[in-house]
Amino acid sequence: MNLYETVKGKVTPQTAAERYDLPVNRSGMACCPFHNDRTPSMKMYPDHFHCFGCGQTGDVFDLTAQLTGLNARDAAR
Repeated sequence: MNLYETVKGKVTPQTAAERYDLPVNRSGMACCPFHNDRTPSMKMYPDHFHCFGCGQTGDVFDLTAQLTGLNARDAAR
């Protein structure tokens, strides 16, 4: 298993969201930072996230990249 897969298996999108100060409720829902979201519409799953409002979806690296302005490869580092 490579480092990418190891990290992906240990860091969830919810962990990454909380690391970047995006509050996630007990149901795994958060207000999406990628559109004007007043009520939680982004669901955090163990291996990916999905916003039911704007359609953004991806894994922990995609979420980190979008929250930090990096590309997914740099976010993985």
